[in-house]
Amino acid sequence: MEKNFYKLDNFFESLIFYLKSNGLSHFESVIDSYKIAIKSSEEPEIAWHFKEYYRRNIDFPEFQNDFYKIIWDISQANLIIKRDKIKPKKIPLGLALQYVDISGIEWPRLAKAASNENPIIIVEYDPLNLSFVIDGNHRVYSRRNSPYKLIPAYILNTQQSIESMAGELFRNIFKTHYNITKIVNHGRNKSKLEQILLPV
Repeated sequence: MEKNFYKLDNFFESLIFYLKSNGLSHFESVIDSYKIAIKSSEEPEIAWHFKEYYRRNIDFPEFQNDFYKIIWDISQANLIIKRDKIKPKKIPLGLALQYVDISGIEWPRLAKAASNENPIIIVEYDPLNLSFVIDGNHRVYSRRNSPYKLIPAYILNTQQSIESMAGELFRNIFKTHYNITKIVNHGRNKSKLEQILLPV
């Protein structure tokens, strides 16, 4: 079973130093509560051989190679798509290619993926101001030579993405990173923060 889903000690240490240096030390207790929430999260059970998942590594080389992993449960994402009646949108392949993690491409799978017409699934990843393809990376990459063509995509917003994650640990890590970016950007605007911070 996979372990080592995160290492964030240096990330948090640097964050606390930043907050103290910028008159935001009153958020230190909030950050401590996030650390406790992550540490006390239920250990995820990822059944790689029985279900389809998508894993993305978020690396912080500037913080002595701290990192975390987020894993999405594709079956859960599909349930949310049905529940919320999300309609696929046509997006340019060139744009979708920007959301693909090429390091995860398995070349033998590309030929079959090229004939798969099912919509891909994209999630917003607000902490990094990015989007990720969580289902359909091979479909997109197999069509990389036609960047101006359109491909159908289900686009999940932040809340739908959180619900699609494969366990409490991943949700708490994501929400912590999300909230930290908001605190750093809007730390002196208490009323704004109260509206945008996610419960962890």
